[in-house]
Amino acid sequence: MNVTKIICLLLCLVSAAGAQQQKIYALKAARLFDSTAGVMIQPGLVIVVDGKVQSVGGSTVPSGAAVIDLRDATLLPGFIDAHTHLTSDFDADYEGARLRDLQRTIPEQAIRSGENARKTLMAGFTTVRDVGSRDFLDVGLRDAINAGIVPGPRMLVAVKSLGSTGGHCDGGAGYRANVLNHETGPRDGVINSPDDGRYAVRYNIKYGADVIKTCASGGVLSPTDDVDVPQLTQTELNAIVEEAHTLRRKAAAHAHGAEAAKRAIRAGIDSIEHGTFLDDEALKMMHDRGVFLVPTLTVRIGLEASKFPPRVKAKADAAVKQQDNMVRRAIALGVKIALGTDAAVYPHGRNADGASTASGYCIRCGTARPFGQDRRVEAGFRRRHHRRARQSTDRYQSHAECDLRDERRRGVPERSKRCPVMFKIKHIDHLVLRVVNLQAMLDFYIKVLGCPLEKIQEDIGLYQVRAGNSLIDFVPVDGPVGKLGGAAPGAEARNLDHFCVRVDPFDADEILQYLRSNGIERGNVESRYGAEGEGPSIYVKDPEGNVVELKGPPWELSDES
Repeated sequence: MNVTKIICLLLCLVSAAGAQQQKIYALKAARLFDSTAGVMIQPGLVIVVDGKVQSVGGSTVPSGAAVIDLRDATLLPGFIDAHTHLTSDFDADYEGARLRDLQRTIPEQAIRSGENARKTLMAGFTTVRDVGSRDFLDVGLRDAINAGIVPGPRMLVAVKSLGSTGGHCDGGAGYRANVLNHETGPRDGVINSPDDGRYAVRYNIKYGADVIKTCASGGVLSPTDDVDVPQLTQTELNAIVEEAHTLRRKAAAHAHGAEAAKRAIRAGIDSIEHGTFLDDEALKMMHDRGVFLVPTLTVRIGLEASKFPPRVKAKADAAVKQQDNMVRRAIALGVKIALGTDAAVYPHGRNADGASTASGYCIRCGTARPFGQDRRVEAGFRRRHHRRARQSTDRYQSHAECDLRDERRRGVPERSKRCPVMFKIKHIDHLVLRVVNLQAMLDFYIKVLGCPLEKIQEDIGLYQVRAGNSLIDFVPVDGPVGKLGGAAPGAEARNLDHFCVRVDPFDADEILQYLRSNGIERGNVESRYGAEGEGPSIYVKDPEGNVVELKGPPWELSDES
């Protein structure tokens, strides 16, 4: 059995909620991506017990575990896609798809939905937020997955998206009057007043909605509207979001245009979907209020492959041109971003393209816990070859990266503007001192200052004492490490070799890009020991050439991580 089949089988086993017998699996690989710390662990080990991840990292395999050795591969946590439509199919023929949607029976659509769910799970996505369906197909699919009847990811479903008459969420738009035998209304997700909005929210939740989705602006694929115009009033959005929150549901707003997004943000929305034409004011509002952005960058794959009528094609072309610029500005302003693909606007099962489209930043987007997700670790670890997992298009800058070229054009001194710092120094982890007279130094720190001896490694020439919560390492200049030059090669006369500080949060990719944006010389992520155990480290030099080690948390993860 090849590796792909083994992983598919494992995903099916661990995602089935109805498993009766406890089974232990040990997944081994050359590497494992830790989405909490944002670092790569080598080697990778994941222990799955009874369908849930018990531990990540380490080297101990429990007795009786079934070992699956993936060798030169990278393990990734189960991804979360925050914007899918599993009950719809991708179809490059726009007009033909609208006809086929009317021709296919609901049972056929349900069967097709199950296949879309299976493809999504096999792609490594173990949780999705499905934001808009019809005929309660999403509710049925979710419940069938939860019952273990069909394989698929955990689903948070929205039932019907809520919008205005003739707007993006009006399923009757583009057809002749009365073709559906009635004018669309609140039960179809079409509202025209605050009271309609409250009723529609209650109706959706009554029939199974986990999240409420509203269409605050026009859309790309809707046939009769402009993509960026507001389609709900402030009072209508206020009613929808207030009712959703009262009934303990999160609320998401489809909003391409800036004004539509601002109305939704003022209403207290939890996430903005797409956000294509957002201005800086809207992005600043999102940052200040903690609103997530779900940019759905992957839609360009489906849009480029599709055949549209002229009006829809014009909207699609305009939207794609704005996506990259909007996301760069959102990242620079520190807006929270979640990975969402809008699967169905492009083929299901290619959800991982959403991570590679946005470079390594969205590896974290897709493995974090947005929108109040539960604290369970996803059991669907995903096998991706190291090259794919580590690839970077450099399309987007880190959220801490500033465009210094723009600063120069505006006449601002190159370093007078500072990018927002995206971590805090918690405390000094350890100092490394190069010493000539080791015994004198140990006597002083142990006998005079009262620092207890922590560790001796004579084979490498390292002597360690504890100073409160921190460590002091003594490295004789004539010892094995001292002769190599330590962290500051060629400077044997310097007493201080380097000092290490604990930083939080530690996102390796973001920190490296942040340092680069500030012109700071930096190395790669390395695994090094510290006062709290072994963990990731990045070495940088200050303006005087002193070496500073920025250290993340230990590799060992807590039960909640």
